Amino acid sequence: MTSFCALQIVIPVYEDWESVTRLLPMVDDQLVAANISADIMLVDDCSQQPRPSSWKVPGKGIHAIRVLRLKRNLGHQRAICIALCHLNQQIEWERVLIMDGDGEDAPADIPKLIAELKGNDTARVVFAERTRRSEGYLFSFFYFLYRALHWILVGHRIRVGNFSVMDRQCLESLCVSWELWNHYAAAVFACRQPMSFVPTARGQRLAGKSKMRFADLVMHGLSALSVFSDRISTRLLLFSAAGTIIASVGLLAVTTIRLLTDYGIPGWATNAFGILTLLLVQIVAFILTACLVVLFTRGLSQFIPSRDFEHFVLQVEELTHG
Repeated sequence: MTSFCALQIVIPVYEDWESVTRLLPMVDDQLVAANISADIMLVDDCSQQPRPSSWKVPGKGIHAIRVLRLKRNLGHQRAICIALCHLNQQIEWERVLIMDGDGEDAPADIPKLIAELKGNDTARVVFAERTRRSEGYLFSFFYFLYRALHWILVGHRIRVGNFSVMDRQCLESLCVSWELWNHYAAAVFACRQPMSFVPTARGQRLAGKSKMRFADLVMHGLSALSVFSDRISTRLLLFSAAGTIIASVGLLAVTTIRLLTDYGIPGWATNAFGILTLLLVQIVAFILTACLVVLFTRGLSQFIPSRDFEHFVLQVEELTHG
């Protein structure tokens, strides 16, 4: 065990040391102003660029800085998962805060999140709720489409990212949840943790460009949806059941009109009957396939973060002490 510090701050980093170099003094200033002491854990997601040799680390509000280096690149969601499990098992603390290292999670919001967690007796995790984003129109358009899809399939709207603070009880629950391996924020929702929200505006990147490509963003969204696979499957089955009923009613109506009335153009009933029958067969096939997939995946052995995370940890380096 290392020396005790009540607040731990987890920051995933991949090839973005320049942004982190600018971010840490800003975080330190906010901690000092709020009379808060914190340890920093930088999760090096197997960056190929070395950390700057002349790197100077602030040490007023920041008590210590550790770099947890991974054996391979896993993406920032799984990097966060591994860091949280490491903290839960190796370090004493009371609260852990997760933020991105590019500056888009504003350090000025850190005291607000901590104050909300301390002052709210029911919440075990507090998220920064985005009121304004800084991306361009194209990203905003696709993000709007994704939010609509997420609401239809999952049943609640996307309101948050990684930027949040939680207590130890919340993390202990997350560390035995397979959902944490895929997506941190979605795992908190899936585990039904008591939560609160603090309105914040997304900041500007401090340096360079994001390493997230369009394909990475798509995979990030799919990872969030995968956490709710059971809920999505149930909703799709209900939609399919509704489609089956509609198609069946349509078949009955076409048959009734064709046999008992003289309405319609010759041949229309055959075409309509064929189309509705094909639709019905496809819906039934989808329902059966979805049921089999869900039942099969529920029987598979799943990744348990608290048990399996150490396989990906290369080393933990302590850079400075307060």
